[in-house]
Amino acid sequence: HLQVSDEELVALAETLVASEHLTGLNLAGNPITARGLHTLFAASASHPSVPPKPQSSPPKLRLTELDLSRTRLGGQGEAADADLGALACEIARSDGLHGSLNLANIVLSDTSGAIFMSKLTSTLQPGCAIRITHLNLSRNALGQATIGALSGALPCCVMLCTLNISHNNLGSAAGGE
Repeated sequence: HLQVSDEELVALAETLVASEHLTGLNLAGNPITARGLHTLFAASASHPSVPPKPQSSPPKLRLTELDLSRTRLGGQGEAADADLGALACEIARSDGLHGSLNLANIVLSDTSGAIFMSKLTSTLQPGCAIRITHLNLSRNALGQATIGALSGALPCCVMLCTLNISHNNLGSAAGGE
């Protein structure tokens, strides 16, 4: 079956950004990494193909739904953690994702989850909020470290309506009583 890789996402980035009405992007099950997504967000920030109208900014992705479930974002080791931190920074930007983020079943470890949640809040500009309305972190390997970082991030998630943390390493197996 057809899958989109990092290289193909790079090739698609400019076209996707030029689609000014695109609000949802489903990349579920594709072998993409945070590096490929970074390229997509970077293309959004510097898209040259459509000149801006006077007193307007260049076109950018204005996503309200991003499905990254079953991708390779979680990965292994420090490189994957750095990539996830960079993705969190992109999402936390004032013009980043405003809506639903699905990170289910991406092999997200407890350490990676904590880094992701911490980066979401540490890169916010003063007075800004994370504009995610639905966050799905189910079917990963999240534990106490992620929950601690998530607890710190929740006050910045003023628009959050749904949080799914089912099927993780929470409860007695994670050290709870």
